[in-house]
Amino acid sequence: MRRQKKGYPIQAKAIEDYIARLAECEKSNDTNIDAVAGLTGEMLGILFAWKQDEWQKDLKEFGCYMGKFIYIMDAYEDIGDDVKKKSYNPLIQLMHCCNNDQEKFDKSCRLMMTSMLSEAAKIFERLPILLHADIIRNVLYSGVWSKYEYIQMKKRKKHK
Repeated sequence: MRRQKKGYPIQAKAIEDYIARLAECEKSNDTNIDAVAGLTGEMLGILFAWKQDEWQKDLKEFGCYMGKFIYIMDAYEDIGDDVKKKSYNPLIQLMHCCNNDQEKFDKSCRLMMTSMLSEAAKIFERLPILLHADIIRNVLYSGVWSKYEYIQMKKRKKHK
């Protein structure tokens, strides 16, 4: 870690700041999903834009939307356990706003995730990626939703 920190001090600081800020959100039970997911987005944005060049802005923005998506997907996957264990999860507030209507909650979460991926995909398509572009497109447009479908399958099995 020390070697990486020397080579990438900005990225190392971004990770350290992220961990500290996320811990603050958890401690204060922050329910603003956009703000909390935004922390992951900010951190990934800095990691993706590792070099100052003409693509830095787009890469930072791409990382930001991907980070938000990843955070929301993770919180969505964990919500059942987090409710049971009374653990922190900013989506719990959304669940209450949906009057614990699982279908409405699922649709709201999917809409947030779709929005984040849509923005990420728009940015990706502007980038001059030639090597492995098809693989990245597959992940962006299909692969990430495999995880969502897996979560749905687990929920259905649980409720049978």
